[in-house]
Amino acid sequence: MRNIITVSKYLFLVFIIKLIFNNNSIYAVDTNAVAYFPLTVGNIYIYNVKITPPYPPRDTVYRGKIVTDTSILGRKYFRLSGFPFFGLGWYRVDTATGSLRKFNSSNTCPYYISESFVDSLAAEQGNIIKYCGVSDPSASWICNLKDTLTLFSLSTFKKAFQYDWRFGSYHDVREIRYAKNIGMYIFYYISSGMYTYYTTSCVLKGCVVNGILYGDTSVLVGINKISNDIPAFYTLSQNYPNPFNPRTVIPYSLKEAGFVNLTIYDVAGKEVQKLVNEYQRAGKYEVDFTGEFSPSGIYFYRIDFTEDNTKEKYSETKSMILLK
Repeated sequence: MRNIITVSKYLFLVFIIKLIFNNNSIYAVDTNAVAYFPLTVGNIYIYNVKITPPYPPRDTVYRGKIVTDTSILGRKYFRLSGFPFFGLGWYRVDTATGSLRKFNSSNTCPYYISESFVDSLAAEQGNIIKYCGVSDPSASWICNLKDTLTLFSLSTFKKAFQYDWRFGSYHDVREIRYAKNIGMYIFYYISSGMYTYYTTSCVLKGCVVNGILYGDTSVLVGINKISNDIPAFYTLSQNYPNPFNPRTVIPYSLKEAGFVNLTIYDVAGKEVQKLVNEYQRAGKYEVDFTGEFSPSGIYFYRIDFTEDNTKEKYSETKSMILLK
């Protein structure tokens, strides 16, 4: 009987190990992995971004936001927009494995049905993360750091992942860092070749996570109130610059306080990003839109103003051109 119990325990242990490890990713389970990328609708992240070339470097601001959620194939996904590194799309953190995944209906990887693997938030320092079907060890990410961190006066933990790929004269280096209970706070990218050299650095300046403000809150939502003077009319002005690449500013004025909704749409009428969705006082405002991950083309922006969030009082739509 004792031998039977021992064998049963061994088989159970093997079963657990197989759940944790597979030939696609190698990591030790971090039961709090989901906290490294908090997915809550309304979370906003503002990044200072420096890109070279040109010289001197071009400085800009990225405004990442989790705009909505939905259910696809029985899984809950969140819509990410405006983040560096992460393209526009539907994302989720798998609670069983701690892996960050993106919905991809055409993906054929047997480990991720209708999904693409993005990152392993459950990885521990020294673990190697391999993408499905990639046999080249140099084309993998490695968790090269896990340590304590103080970010925006918050004492937390950090994980850093690095990708270092070389082929002939080409060298591609990327590093992404996550802060627990915050999300991605640093992303670096360096690409060099025989005649080329590109760098991108993205550093989190401030954010709103689960309703809590961190960091520089003056530009957290990309909305700036430029005047307290009470305008005589409601207005939606032309964006500037126009055409733009990738950032533009949209001015508008409110003669009364109320609920404001300002949304970007593509030429097919599909919502691209909701820039404003909040109660605002009377005054003159400007809001930023970054089209870094959107294709060139004509876009429309529409403002809807209501006094009590039920009865529409003012609405207007204008067009703009993203030219890359």
